[in-house]
Amino acid sequence: MEVFNSVEKTIEQAEHFVTYSDDVKYTTLVHRYHVNPDAVSVVRHGTNRLDELISVSAPSQGTDMQDALCENLFRGALYKAIGNPGAVNFHNGVRFIFYASQFRPNKNVISLLRAYEYLLKRRYIGYKLVLTGNPKDIPEVARFISDHNLQNDVLCLHGLSARELAACYRLADLAVNPSLSEGGCPFTLTEALSVGTPVVMAKIAVTEEVVTDPDMRDLMLFDPYDWKAIADKIEWALQNKELLLERQLPLYNKLAERTWQNVVDEHVAILDRISSEPRQSSSPA
Repeated sequence: MEVFNSVEKTIEQAEHFVTYSDDVKYTTLVHRYHVNPDAVSVVRHGTNRLDELISVSAPSQGTDMQDALCENLFRGALYKAIGNPGAVNFHNGVRFIFYASQFRPNKNVISLLRAYEYLLKRRYIGYKLVLTGNPKDIPEVARFISDHNLQNDVLCLHGLSARELAACYRLADLAVNPSLSEGGCPFTLTEALSVGTPVVMAKIAVTEEVVTDPDMRDLMLFDPYDWKAIADKIEWALQNKELLLERQLPLYNKLAERTWQNVVDEHVAILDRISSEPRQSSSPA
């Protein structure tokens, strides 16, 4: 609450704002805190690419060498599984769904676990679920895994390196992100597609700002408040991985045109504009 009050005080005193989505601009700043929309600049994220982390030097043998590299990195990542020392035995040809995120309430991990448990025990899918959070951060997650005997099916790999993360994305059959709220479009979208893995995600405002085509939204987004909808979308995506990836790659190629240099340049331009304005008594945020 102390931090929350500090943030509110900052908003009340500030003249200028920068955020990375229209949703934060209008829903939070304009509508909730009555900030003048002209005082808020939106600078969207750049593309989070992971492909360079697992690139190989021999183009003629690229795919085979890249797969071998990723398998080796994944094998090392499995040693970081929390509460499952036997996870190191799963690296040989294991098929899995991947969600890279810390465990926080807005990340909607429990709904994903409910969807996965249904798919595993009612739909008999042969996939593990690999997560990157620490179950101890949200005891409800640890209890769900234990109460539903999912210890050998849900692997929580905590503390991955950037290259291990890239390898997990590359080897996954499907990336998923059920988050209920984010400041900008979840990085899952471009991280997964940059290494050739299809992705399904929650239908939230910041994602719809980026995924604007209605057909694409229907194809890859789900209602994050409905675990059955999550399960249905995951099952469909696993059965149609090639089709989904084919449809998503043009979107990725378009998004990849925006780099983090663009983000830096836009921030600098905003600071230049602010610095040229007459100085006010309150301070920018």
